[in-house]
Amino acid sequence: MTKRKASYAERINSAKLLAEGVRKHLTELKHVGIDEPFVTELENWKKTVEDLNVEQERLKAELKDKTSNLQKEMRKMNGMVSKARKLVKIEIVPSQWKEFGIEDVR
Repeated sequence: MTKRKASYAERINSAKLLAEGVRKHLTELKHVGIDEPFVTELENWKKTVEDLNVEQERLKAELKDKTSNLQKEMRKMNGMVSKARKLVKIEIVPSQWKEFGIEDVR
């Protein structure tokens, strides 16, 4: 079984919990190089990543809205194109259809 990749939110939360735990145990961890500046830097990176994640989620929602609008407008345009092609085919001789971008042959 393959391990599921953690989401951004899960990894951000993991960094938050780690920073909180490390901050509580700075005295015990000082001898391995984990000190106040290290924890502060970790917290700053977590905040930066958290802000970027929020912005990315907002942009995803905006993209979904734009995609939905594009699909709606494309359906309208396709309907008009279909109607125009039918009318051109009725009124114009097939030898002139290429002029309208119609490659069909009756």
